[in-house]
Amino acid sequence: MSHLQCFSDMCASFCSGSQKCRRRHCSLEEYVREKTHCIDVILIEVHMPYVDSLQFLQHVTNETNVPVIMMSLDDAQSTVMKAIRNGACNYWLKPLQESLIKVMWMEYARKLESKYATKKRRF
Repeated sequence: MSHLQCFSDMCASFCSGSQKCRRRHCSLEEYVREKTHCIDVILIEVHMPYVDSLQFLQHVTNETNVPVIMMSLDDAQSTVMKAIRNGACNYWLKPLQESLIKVMWMEYARKLESKYATKKRRF
């Protein structure tokens, strides 16, 4: 089973959806721009064949408020730091652990709860 399929299965087990996007660079940026309103988090592989993931990361962090998590088998400190310096909110090592997915969704749920509580106070 691929890491991507494993992640999708874990998201489904937490009643969350995931969308796989295997588009090339320019289309990927356009996809994110079009779908920003319905994207909660982006999980992207550090070493992708047709995409400069760091350039994509910079684009997403400059153009949107969508958090980006980088993932890889590469645990070199220089790679991790490059991702963080370029705007990644986290760096996950493969194989992905179910606990990472749980923590990510708990953080997201807290943010949503806080966002809705703030909106209620305004009215």
